[in-house]
Amino acid sequence: MDLVSLKGTLESDATLKDFRITGPEAVEDPSRLDGAPFLAFLAWVAMRKATGTARVESAAGGGTLLGFSQGGLLTCEDDGRPFNDEVLAWLVEQRVVEGPRLEAIRAASAGTPILQALFAHKACTPQDLVEAIKSSKERLLGRFLQRGRWAFEWQDKAAVKRTDPVVVDLAAFIVSTMRLMTRSSYASDMDPLLKDMLGRYPNSTGALAPAQAEVIFSDKERMVLEQAADGTVTLKDGIAMSLLSHTQTDRLILIAAFLGFIEFRTLGLPKGGIETLEKELKSNYERLKGEDHFQRLGVHWTTHPKHYADAYRKMAERWGPGSRVRQHSAATNELAIAVMDLMDEAFAVVQDPEARARYRLQRFGKETIIFGTDFLYKQAHLAVFREEWDVAQEIIESAIDIRPKGEYTALRNSIINHAVRRD
Repeated sequence: MDLVSLKGTLESDATLKDFRITGPEAVEDPSRLDGAPFLAFLAWVAMRKATGTARVESAAGGGTLLGFSQGGLLTCEDDGRPFNDEVLAWLVEQRVVEGPRLEAIRAASAGTPILQALFAHKACTPQDLVEAIKSSKERLLGRFLQRGRWAFEWQDKAAVKRTDPVVVDLAAFIVSTMRLMTRSSYASDMDPLLKDMLGRYPNSTGALAPAQAEVIFSDKERMVLEQAADGTVTLKDGIAMSLLSHTQTDRLILIAAFLGFIEFRTLGLPKGGIETLEKELKSNYERLKGEDHFQRLGVHWTTHPKHYADAYRKMAERWGPGSRVRQHSAATNELAIAVMDLMDEAFAVVQDPEARARYRLQRFGKETIIFGTDFLYKQAHLAVFREEWDVAQEIIESAIDIRPKGEYTALRNSIINHAVRRD
C-alpha cells in the first residue's frame, strides 16, 4: 500500500504490552499505527522496507526527525541538537576520547568536520566512529521505547539525505530490543500473547534472509524456527517439541511473528509444503480416473449397497465444498473439485440399482460376476457356521444384489428365520 502521509500518536508502555500490534498487522492496516507502540511503527517500516521520513514530537515540545531507506535507519536528529553532538557525547562517555583532548582537537581543526578531525588526529579508529554513530542512533530510537506518548507524521518516499555511512538494521534492532524486554519474563508472561496462535500452523514467509538470520538468531534458534515453521504441526505442538525451553521458544516465536518472519495458517501442510501437496493431489486424481466407480468411493464392487452413501459422504467431507484441502491454494482447490466430480459420477451410478447392475456387467464381465457371487455365497455359509448371523446376512444380500439367484435367496431367508427364532 502506497502512502503519501500518515499521522497519529505512538504510545509505548515499556512492557510486553508493546508487542500487542505486530508488524504484519500494521502492514495490513496502517491505521492501526495510530495509538500503537513505537516498536510496532519500526516493525512496519522494516517489513515494508520503506523509504521516507518520520517526525516524532513529545507533548512537552521538541521533536526528532528520523530518515529511513529500504527499511533501515539512515538519520536521527533532535531539533536544535546536531547529531554529531550525540556521537561526541558517546565517545566521551565510553572513554574513547577524553573531553580535554576533544576540545583541543576541535580548536585546532576549525573548519574541518569534527569526526573527520578526530580520525585525522588518531583520537579514534574508524571502528570507533562506526560504533559511536550506530550506538547514538540506537540510543535516540531507544527513548521512544520508554513509557510515553508521541505524535508522529510519516512521509512516504520522502528523500533522505545520507550524512554518514552507518545504517541501523531495524530488524536486528527490534530483535535486540525484544530480547531485553523479555529477559526477565517467563512462559506464563508470554503465553497469553501467543494464545490465538497456539492452534494454528506456523509457516516461514521467506522475509528473513539467510545472512540476516545468522546475525539475529543462534544456530539452535534457527533450527527451532525451521522445525516450528514447516507448516506441519500447530504452534502448541511445536513448542512442546522444541529444542529450547518453553520460555525461550515463546520469546523466539514472539520475535519471529512480530517481524513477519512467520505467518499462521488454519490448516497444516504435508511435509514438503504446498507444492508437494499439489503433486500428490494431481497424482491421486490421475489414479482415480482409471479406477472403477466402487474403488473411487473406497469400497469393493461386492460391498453391500447400504455402505455406499456413507462412503460418498466421507469423500464429500474430504474433497467437497468446505473441505480443508480446497483451502490450501488455487491449484489444490481445482484438483479437489476435479476429484469430487469423479466421486459424484461414481455415486450417481452405484446408488441406482439398475445403473449399478449395468455398470458391473460392463466393467467386470459375466464370468467375474459369477465367480464373485459364488465366492460370497461360500463366505456366507462360513459365517453361518461360525454363527456370525449379521455378517452372513450382509454377505448374502450383497450376492443377491449382484446376481439374484434362488439358492442365494433361500440362504438369506434361512438366516432371517434363524434370527426371528432367536428373538
